[in-house]
Amino acid sequence: MSTTRSSFGWARSIAAAVLAVLIAPSLLEGQEYIRGLYLSPYSAHQEWLLQRIEKAADRSDLNAVVVDMKDDFGLLRYPSKNPIARSCGAIRPIFDVDSLIRRMHNHNVRVIARIVCFKDDYACNYSNFAVYHSGGGIWADEGGAYWLNAFDERTWSYNISIARELEEIGFDEIQLDYVRFPTDGDVLSCVFYGRKGRIKEEAIEGFLKMMREGITVPLSVDVFGYAAWRALKLEGQELSRIARHVDYICPMLYPSHFSPQFLKGEPDRDFWVYYTSVESAYNLMGSSNARIVTYVQGFSWRAPRFGPQYIFDQMLGSLAAGSDGFFIWNAAGKYLPAFEALSWGGSSLRVRDVPSLPEIHTRSRPRPTLSEALW
Repeated sequence: MSTTRSSFGWARSIAAAVLAVLIAPSLLEGQEYIRGLYLSPYSAHQEWLLQRIEKAADRSDLNAVVVDMKDDFGLLRYPSKNPIARSCGAIRPIFDVDSLIRRMHNHNVRVIARIVCFKDDYACNYSNFAVYHSGGGIWADEGGAYWLNAFDERTWSYNISIARELEEIGFDEIQLDYVRFPTDGDVLSCVFYGRKGRIKEEAIEGFLKMMREGITVPLSVDVFGYAAWRALKLEGQELSRIARHVDYICPMLYPSHFSPQFLKGEPDRDFWVYYTSVESAYNLMGSSNARIVTYVQGFSWRAPRFGPQYIFDQMLGSLAAGSDGFFIWNAAGKYLPAFEALSWGGSSLRVRDVPSLPEIHTRSRPRPTLSEALW
């Protein structure tokens, strides 16, 4: 890692040192930002990675992990007693969940259960839960994945029963992903039985309202990055509706996923993608008490600058705009650049309400337009 430190040392030192000076000592005793990593079911039992997480937590660099409990295929990665999941063959535990929670709690790490809600290759086969094709049979997206019908309240109850079970196991928070309708493939052929004239945003809000009433731990929901800029009608994601029923909204603001025209030519683009998007998201949320916790790009796809500085700039932009923290996403669990970036911030990445920013990030610049953000 010596080459990486050499490459990014100057920028790291300037950003961290200026922020450290600007933060009042009294704030250090306040509530902390959320600083977390996503763990796939396979990463969650890699001993070397768990040890790195524990060391980072002991240094106060990290305080949360998000772990797949119902994954992108609809598989439950814990020994569930759910009768629907059992009948669908969807129960496939691959690591000791109780041990993971205990280990993380011993290092003051918050353990968050991720539930992929409506993308589900297993429960779609149960009692007409699926989205159907107008030509017959179950509809599949362009990747061959199946989806549950988010207008069908029985699919809501299925996911809520899983969330309740995970709360009982001891998870500190429930985080929902794929809380949306499918968008890839021949979506005009989708048939949603039981729609009854409702719009998609109503179905998503109804599900979240029922979920909120069904659990007692904090509830967060992941949304597309573009949802920070406008209501997504095709997906059914509208922040003003979502924010009424959750504690945290987690937009996936990966710079690689925005149009190249968005902040084109901006030397601090990665910072500003997060800063402007978090600002926009709060505006769309209205008077809700929900808070923003962003997802940070911890992978190299379409990121020529990828490395610790790239990750650090995203973190900084998120916090500077008033978010409550961030989660770093790398599906493969390759977090060495992320651990280094987390170590750079010191107290500047730990305490809420950063009062001001390094001059490089506070100069006046035009606010990007919505059309720039979209492809």
